[in-house]
Formats: sequence, C-alpha cells, structure tokens
Amino acid sequence: MELEKKKFEVALTLLPGISNLMVKRLTDKIGSAQELLQLSANQWVEQFNIKSKLLYHALGEPREKYLNEAVRELEMAKKLEVDLIFYTDNNYPYRLKNIADAPALLYYKGVSSLNVQKTIGIVGTRRATEYGAKVTQEILEGLFPFRPLIISGLAYGIDILAHKCCLKIGLETIGVMANGLETVYPTAHKDVAKQMLERGGLLSENRFGAVPLKTMFPARNRIIAGLADAVIIVEAADKGGALITANMANDYHKDVFAVPGSLNQKYSVGCNQLIKNHKAQIYTHVQDVVEALNWDDQRKKKVLTETVPQKPAIDLNAFSSDERLIIETLMKEGELAIDELVWKTNISQNAMASTLLSLEFEGLVAALPGKRFRFYRSFSQ
Repeated sequence: MELEKKKFEVALTLLPGISNLMVKRLTDKIGSAQELLQLSANQWVEQFNIKSKLLYHALGEPREKYLNEAVRELEMAKKLEVDLIFYTDNNYPYRLKNIADAPALLYYKGVSSLNVQKTIGIVGTRRATEYGAKVTQEILEGLFPFRPLIISGLAYGIDILAHKCCLKIGLETIGVMANGLETVYPTAHKDVAKQMLERGGLLSENRFGAVPLKTMFPARNRIIAGLADAVIIVEAADKGGALITANMANDYHKDVFAVPGSLNQKYSVGCNQLIKNHKAQIYTHVQDVVEALNWDDQRKKKVLTETVPQKPAIDLNAFSSDERLIIETLMKEGELAIDELVWKTNISQNAMASTLLSLEFEGLVAALPGKRFRFYRSFSQ
C-alpha cells in the first residue's frame, strides 16, 4: 500500500511543467497524488486553471508512462538504499515545510535525521585560503559541544573542508548535491562522500541520472539555506554560490553570519560586503551563533564540559618513505612551492604531485594558491 502511494507521488513530480509549489498545493487541495493523477487534463484546467501547455500536453498522455518512470525510480532507490521522501511524509524536513519553493520530493541516503534539533550551514568559496581553512576548523570545533548537524554542498574549497573536519572531530554532516545520488560530483570527493554516509548523509532533489547543470547549483543552495537554522559564510568573492546561499537564507528569515577578512583579500570581499550591507552578522566567535539561536542555557552548560576528541600524535612510521619525507620537510620549512619540495626532497615531480594529493585527502597537507603547500596538523588523523 505504501509503495503504491509512493509510486503516484513520484510520478506526480515527474510531470513536465509542474512546479514544486504546484505539486504541494494541489496535493493539499485534492488529498493525494493518486487522486490528482486520476483526473483528466480538462479537469485540471477546470479545477486548477493550469496554463502550462507543457503540463497540459503531459496530462493528455497515458498516465502509465509516468507511473512506469516512477517505478523505475523506486527500483533504483531500493537498489541504492536511497529514501524518497515526499513532502507529506513524517520524515520530510520540517524546516522546509514552510518554504514555498522547497522540493516536493527529496532523495536521501544516510544515517542522520533531517529533523535534528540543531542545524548549521557552512559554505564558502571553492578557492579556500589557509585563513578560510583555519577558521572553518575553529568554527566546527567551537560548535562541537552543541552537536549540530552541519550542512554544506560537497563542493571544492570551504564546503569539502567543512565536511572533512566534521568527519575528523565526530560531527554529523550532510552534503546537498546538484545531481542524482548515484554519482558524486565532483568525483574527487567520492571517498569523503562515502564516509559521510556513515556520519551523516547525502541529499538531493534531483532524480537518478541527473547531471549537475549550472542552473542546479542555485537550486541546491536553497536547500542548504532552508535546512539550516543559521548559515555561516566563511570566505566569498564578490560573486558566487556562497552569496546566493546567504541571500536565500535571508529570504527565509534565517540567521546569516559572515567571517570578516582582509580588505586586500579577494575571497573576503563577499563576506565584508554582506556585513557592510547588513545582510549578515559579523562572525567573531561561536558564541555569536549560540546567542543568536538562543540555544538552551542549561544544555549549553552541560555540553561545554565536553571537548573535541584529541587527535593522537602522528606516527610517521605509518607512512611511505616519500610521504614521511614530505611531512618532515613541511613541518621543518613551513610553506613551500611544489618545485621547492621537489628540490629539497629529491622526489620526482610526478611522484610529488600524486603523494601531495594523497596527503591532502588525508587532511595532512593544505594546498595553497600558487601551487604552494603547508603541513596542516589541524585536519590530521
């Protein structure tokens, strides 16, 4: 019975020309997706005054076409262990319920509830600086005692740093994707995404097989903004997805924070402008967020006695000779260009590039602008 109900709900969202808002309003008015799909095209025009020629044409086609597509989606979901959550389901995120343009159907895979008590969105530039990485680390360690669910976009830069840090310190984290859940984009983040399935999850509104088109990223950002109690922008240029997320969060009456930066830093311009234009509160300390969200004082006193788990000292014997040599060199010299590393370690250029990438994935090396690298203990194992 539940599977049959879900089939009609999925089929309804697959109709060309139907918006998320229309799906929700019409389902509320009629009572169920099944009843809606049993109406003729003319009944839709008479009862709902639809004007979309695309939708009218789709309604004139045999309903089996869309029901069969829905069955294929459900079969794929079962195979991939993905939950399809319609907006009337009990586990649909309550934070999205009152947002008009929120998805009518969500694709979700993971272990975290989408209705936890505390949620924070962290986003920023895809070209994170060392400052941005350091601040992201400090924000998450500051939030750790309150155990919020951290939401971001699995993108390069601040997003993936936030996800990685959550995995390291033990916070649950969800990545909102702009494509179907059967693939991870960018592919470089596939391993991180796999770990997130055990410490959070992956979420999308896009059906299986959907590729990440340019228009899908702003749509993805509205989900991040809608799911978060507050959004923190760590670094942002004067244009980009992080600013779109901030503006959407403002539209949804969410608290927005921006991390201030140097006047001469390209990737602080967006944050500084948000603060200047009163579109974001200035972030100086985690207490700014705690006070704005009115997190329970009693609970706060209790959790502040907890600390972020301390990371063990690095056992250099656990690494290959090349990895050990690079780590030791960076620990001694600090920030170095890749050519300098090659010269100081006598490791070939190709071996150096692949080894640095491996160490970056492990959270032991931070990649800086200009192909420079620094040992970054903050994200170490």
